[in-house]
Amino acid sequence: MSTSKQNPPTTTFPVPRNNQQKKPAPPSKSRFGSSGSSSRFGSSRFGSREEITWTVLSPSKAAVRISLQGLGDPLHRLLGQPINPDFSNPQKLTQALADDPELSEKLAAALDEAWAGLNFRGAALLYEWDDRIKKAFTDVPHPLPPQPAKKDDEETSDDEDDNDPLSWLEDIGIAPRQSQQLRAIDVAFVMNILARSRAGVLVANTPLALEPGFLEGSVICDDPRIIELARATGCIDEKW
Repeated sequence: MSTSKQNPPTTTFPVPRNNQQKKPAPPSKSRFGSSGSSSRFGSSRFGSREEITWTVLSPSKAAVRISLQGLGDPLHRLLGQPINPDFSNPQKLTQALADDPELSEKLAAALDEAWAGLNFRGAALLYEWDDRIKKAFTDVPHPLPPQPAKKDDEETSDDEDDNDPLSWLEDIGIAPRQSQQLRAIDVAFVMNILARSRAGVLVANTPLALEPGFLEGSVICDDPRIIELARATGCIDEKW
């Protein structure tokens, strides 16, 4: 009996020498996600990406900036001490208070008395003095809704369009210009807000913190109660 050798089966597809797949390149690191043309949603399959501009509107018609910068020497105004130009710098002021506990106690007593007279209750939100935060109070809202078509019987003078080209936003309930920008100038009021705030929240019964870091801040508040107190104690219009 004769036997014939059978050839091993063959394949028409080449077998790769290395079965390991190449690892995709890691996306570029960014706090707000990946960037570049290799984005998951930025390939040609889904079309090109678009940058969307949007603005969070403030519910208040006014906002007040609260900061010690530019208000002078608080100890001269509150305690009647000889004026010290160095104390117009909040960092030097807080350092002096940390080095002199007796001076810190005198200032705390004056601030507690002033705060009790304001009769504030509850809590209020504070926002860091930041360019991104300021846009909520200064920018025109984005994205803008489409402008409604004018009816045939509606007439608008050319002067109105020239003075305020976004006046039509008022007709649909959106203010074309944002909140009035104020600056608190009463030293006791400003120091009480800064020294009693914790992590962006002001609570009425929070004790004072005169240590370095608290009085050196600069915040924005749009709470109507704080704005009312700022106007009562003293504030000015400020362009942000």
